[in-house]
Amino acid sequence: FYSASGEVSGALADAGLGRAGDWAPGALDGRVALIERGEIPFAEKVANVAAAGAVAAIIFNNADGGYTGTLQRPAPIPAVTLPRAQGLALRERLQHEDLSVQVTVDAQLATRESRNVVGVWPGAQPGAVVVGGHYDSVPAGPGANDNASGTATVLELARVMASRDYPYTLYFVAFGAEEIGLRGSQHFVST
Repeated sequence: FYSASGEVSGALADAGLGRAGDWAPGALDGRVALIERGEIPFAEKVANVAAAGAVAAIIFNNADGGYTGTLQRPAPIPAVTLPRAQGLALRERLQHEDLSVQVTVDAQLATRESRNVVGVWPGAQPGAVVVGGHYDSVPAGPGANDNASGTATVLELARVMASRDYPYTLYFVAFGAEEIGLRGSQHFVST
């Protein structure tokens, strides 16, 4: 999330973990940075390589399989992710040959509204218990799995717990905007 939109081409350069000292000065000018996930946040990795002249960033996983992440704020260059095996394969090829790649990101930064759905069962004593799940989903995961199952669990726990006595206030929350950075739960906690 928060990648810049665009279509860029350039020579691929191994940028290590995306730390500022992982490459020689000028090594990323006009290049696409291949970065391994880990140690520092995605946003910092992308900002570091962009400041060093990279035109795009490819961040590959540091564990098996693919992943998605968020940059937490708009990035200055297009950024994409790869599974570990593909990233390591590119890194290996770079040791033996020059590679030119094209990165295309069709993204749009938009402000949207989301809501948390909150049910409260007041308790007589100070303290609270929060039972929650998110109700938003991602294109890669069917909504029934991610996360209608969590929302159904919250509703079932509310049904069961309503017939019992609890000393503390119970909050049953279906969080919105979780897949883009845990925004719903952060809002709930802060308010």
